[in-house]
Parts: sequence; structure tokens; C-alpha cells
Amino acid sequence: VAAVTSEDVGNIVPIPRYWDAQGRVVYDLAPHETLELGVLASSDRIANTLVNPDPSLTTEQTTGTDFQRVYLHYEKHQADGSVITVVPSFGFTTTTLANAYGNVVTDGTNHSTLFGLRADWHGPLAEHIRGAVGVDIEAVASSLHRDGSIGAPPREGDVYAFGEPPPAGVGGDDWKTVIGSFAPYAEADISLLDDRLHVIPGARFEPYITSTTKAVPAAGLSPNEGLTNESAEIEPRIAVHYAFTPEISAKAAFGIYHQAPQPEDLSAVFGTPPLGLSSAQHYLAGASFQLTPSLSIEMTGFLSEQQELVARSLAESPLLAQALEQTGIGRAYGTQFLLRQQQVGRFFGWVSYSILRSERKDA
Repeated sequence: VAAVTSEDVGNIVPIPRYWDAQGRVVYDLAPHETLELGVLASSDRIANTLVNPDPSLTTEQTTGTDFQRVYLHYEKHQADGSVITVVPSFGFTTTTLANAYGNVVTDGTNHSTLFGLRADWHGPLAEHIRGAVGVDIEAVASSLHRDGSIGAPPREGDVYAFGEPPPAGVGGDDWKTVIGSFAPYAEADISLLDDRLHVIPGARFEPYITSTTKAVPAAGLSPNEGLTNESAEIEPRIAVHYAFTPEISAKAAFGIYHQAPQPEDLSAVFGTPPLGLSSAQHYLAGASFQLTPSLSIEMTGFLSEQQELVARSLAESPLLAQALEQTGIGRAYGTQFLLRQQQVGRFFGWVSYSILRSERKDA
């Protein structure tokens, strides 16, 4: 950057700095049986600065993310056409935030340890039916710190321009969270009409546990009182594929999804510890056309409708440990075009173009 710009260009255009690394080793345990060891690591920083002749009005914000992951991937193909897959994973994530308006500084850090396990079997169940069963286990333990302005940095939906002074009021908090889920799932692939029609129903049972070490802000020498929430949801899914001709096919799908709150939102000072799940309904429809034996084009439209999104409380003076509330709704919709060239000789590739719009309402 220094070779083609002036030294202070970072005061005008935020310049990201990052590195990534990955590696994998695959070992053949036996015919049709493999074990893969993989590692991933990444680090990135980006700084925004708005210089003011008065140093007390200069605004700076620096965010950083670092993560490391290691996983094992075991896969076995059996004689009956079924496949067994087991993927345990482990890793760490650290996010940092420093937001300064003159001498008013807001600092935030989140150190997380993550564990995951996905085990899956899919194979034939009957003459025209294949099926899949499995389990997804995820757990994230986080240790967080934040101090400074209660309203900085701005949340999604806040009316804010970079460089504005932060809202009045400061606070500080140190808290820990554990968020986990243990989700069994199953689906079937039913082939009809001489394999032209595929109906794929499925369901996922998703129990969540959310725990935080503080239900209310610390007061004097009194011990912290933690809070644990438990919830369980059934998430039905269905997809349909139909081939009108060998060259023209269509698809449609629907599913219900849920998401746990973010650890940053469970602070007793800056958030609301009892936050529950957000939910969404996903819709998809599309068609594909085989232009040549190796070249195809696919068009897909999608819609996501969301409820119980976390938003800042609209109250002038929110109640204790209720700075956030789940009154938000949202939607995202758009379409994607994909042109794909299957391998011909040494050449293959694809080009995709997407256009979408995402909207939120706080209440």
C-alpha cells in the first residue's frame, strides 16, 4: 500500500490487514475408508479513523478477529451404498473492539472455545427411498469484557453516522457464557415417476442451553447470580426436485430455522441475559437448464422471514438488565444466477451473480 498511496490514506479509506492459513492430510485407512486431519487459522484487523483538528473530537474504531480450528473427518463407504461420516472439531475465536471518540474509549473482547461433533449415516432404505440420520453437537464457552459507552459501538438499526459522539452513559462488565445444542435429525429422499420426481422431507430437533454468569449487574461484594435458559424446537424441512426433461428441471424448498443469542448480547449491563431464540422461515424456488452436455445455467429465488430478532430497547430508561429486547423482525430476499461448466479436459469452472435486499425493523 505504501508504494502507491500516501502515508495517511488509512485516515480516509479503511485498509484491512489479514492472513489465512489452512492445511489438510488425508490417510486411506482401507479401501473406501479415509481419515482426514485439517487445520484452519485466520487473523484480520481493520481500522476506521475520522481525524478532527481538535484531537478530543477524533473518532477511531479498530476491530479484530482471530480464529483457529482443527478437525478430523472420518468417512466410510459400505458395500450396500451407505456412507458413514463422523466429524469432531475444536478451536478458539477471539474478537476485539476499540472505539474511541477523543478521550471516551469503549473496549470489548470475547475469547471463545468451540467444540463440535457431526455424525451422519445416509444410504438406501427401500427400493426407491434413501435416508439419512445424524446428530449435530455444538458448544461455545465465551469469556467477555466490555467497558465504555453504553451505546457504542452502534447496533444494527441505530441511527448513526461515523464520527458522531457516543450516547451519554458509561458502564463496564465482565461475564461468561456457555451456549450449546444437541440436535438429532433425519430425512428421506423418495424417488417417484421413474426418478423424475424427488421429494425430500426432513426434520431436526434442536434443544438449546444458554447460560450466563450474571443475571443482573454486580453490586458491591454480593456474589454473582447466574442464569440458565433451556428451549427446544422442532424444525421441519422439505425439498422437491422435478425433471421435466433430461435438460430442464425445477426445485422448491421450505425450512424452519432457529438461532441462539450472541454471547455479547447476554451482558447484564449492555444486554439482556434471558434472551431466547430467534426464528426464521426460508423459502426457495428455482430451475436449471442443461445447455450442452457439460454446460448448465441455474436460477434460484429465495426469501427468509425472521422474527424475535434482538434490538435495542426503545424505552427511554430500560429496566435493569433489559437493554435489549426481542422485538425485531426482518426479511431478506433475492435471486442468484449460476453458470457452471463441468470438467472438459483440464478445464472447469463457474460464474455466479446474486442480487438481494435485507431489511430490519426494531419493533
